[in-house]
Amino acid sequence: MARLRVLFIGGTGIISSACVRSALVAGYDVAVINRGTTSHRPVPSDVEILHADVRDSDVVEAAVSGRRFDVVADFMSFVPDHVESHVAR
Repeated sequence: MARLRVLFIGGTGIISSACVRSALVAGYDVAVINRGTTSHRPVPSDVEILHADVRDSDVVEAAVSGRRFDVVADFMSFVPDHVESHVAR
């Protein structure tokens, strides 16, 4: 059986970094999409990092192009407009 592929939008915050580590322990293939500007909670080495600013839809679309995920967890949407911009694509 193929491993589940999980994408975390964010992935370096207090809660999302814990979720990334938990997903790895559970045996999932994990990717994060973020700007790559924080060093407070580094992304584990076995996580695929997709660099993009989630507020730039064109860059996000290019970063995930050709990839498929079973689960997407968005830790960067705080208002309805943020969610709508992701769903519209």
